[in-house]
Amino acid sequence: MATSTDTQSASPVERFVNRVFRVGDELYYHPRDKRYTGRTVAVTAVGRKWVSLSNHERFDRTQEMSCDYYAVDGRGYTPSGDVFVSKCAWSVGERVRLLLRDLSGKIERSDRRADLTPEDVLKAAKILRITLSD
Repeated sequence: MATSTDTQSASPVERFVNRVFRVGDELYYHPRDKRYTGRTVAVTAVGRKWVSLSNHERFDRTQEMSCDYYAVDGRGYTPSGDVFVSKCAWSVGERVRLLLRDLSGKIERSDRRADLTPEDVLKAAKILRITLSD
C-alpha cells in the first residue's frame, strides 16, 4: 500500500491527500459509469503532477480534495472514475452517501413533526457537523 508522509494523528482525508505514491502501490478504481464494477489497479508511474495507473488512466495528485478520493483525469471530458486508497474506503464512503440520501429524503417528508423541538434539530446538526442559521 501507499505510505503517508503524515503521522497516525491525521484524519483519513488528510492521510490520502498527503500520500506519497510509489510504483506498484495498489489503489481501488471505481468507474462513474454504473455498468462497470470497480477494481484494484496498480500505480505504474509517478510524476510531479500525474500518477499513472495500470488501467491506462491517470489522476492529478495535486488537485484540490474535498473527500478521500482523486478524480481520474478525463483528458478534456468528464472524469471516467475515481481512485480510492482501498475498496474498503470506497464502500464506507458509498454507505455514508446512501445513508445521507435516505436521511435527507425522510427529513423532507417529515418537516412538520410536533414532537421535534428546535433544540433537537440543532443537536442533530451538531452531531452531523452541519452549521445551521438560527
